Amino acid sequence: MTTQRQTGGQRGIVQEMLRTPVVKDILRTSLRAVGHRDGRNTIRTVMSQDPEVFLGLAVTIPAALNVLVRSLDELGRQIKAQYAPGVLAAFLESLARDIDTEAAKECKAVWKDLGSSLWESSPEARKELLDTALAKGPQICSQGINILARAVNDLERQRPGALGAFLSEVCERTDRTELASAAQTLARPFLDRKRHLLAWVWRLFTGMVRKKMGWRERPS
Repeated sequence: MTTQRQTGGQRGIVQEMLRTPVVKDILRTSLRAVGHRDGRNTIRTVMSQDPEVFLGLAVTIPAALNVLVRSLDELGRQIKAQYAPGVLAAFLESLARDIDTEAAKECKAVWKDLGSSLWESSPEARKELLDTALAKGPQICSQGINILARAVNDLERQRPGALGAFLSEVCERTDRTELASAAQTLARPFLDRKRHLLAWVWRLFTGMVRKKMGWRERPS
């Protein structure tokens, strides 16, 4: 009950603030003045001055991310309900153009290195992630396949023959000589090891048959 009252009170305060022209002008000016380097400077200053404060702020990151995710979810719902698809597409394109792609690439590289180091030093996390992937993976893969299949079918219904023409043109533009040479290059190492490959396939096949039939391995 207390949480609901607090949420309702916060909503009421925000509504009253947004009804005030001065507050809206201040909000617009402040948001336009935000620079992409401000975040880096803020982190450096906080960590260099008082690490304890930084750790205290870091503890609130999950709650902040939850608020951000829920806000983006509701933002998408409201935009979809209130704006036409054409206007929305133009709006999203303008937003995409304003994103600092270089900063995004740097952020991706930094977090990739951090994630790799954590991955190597945390076998428990690897096991948990593997268990999650095995549990959720089939559902995610099937959903992806279903989405791709629907997209192909929708494209064929909307533009019959377009996909076939696309694949035909790809085949026409493919250098068959280079493709054949590349295929031979890739196949040659397998053919050179065909004895080992055939032996491995035979062991795999016989092992599957024994397991299926309940036969035991012969003692060597």
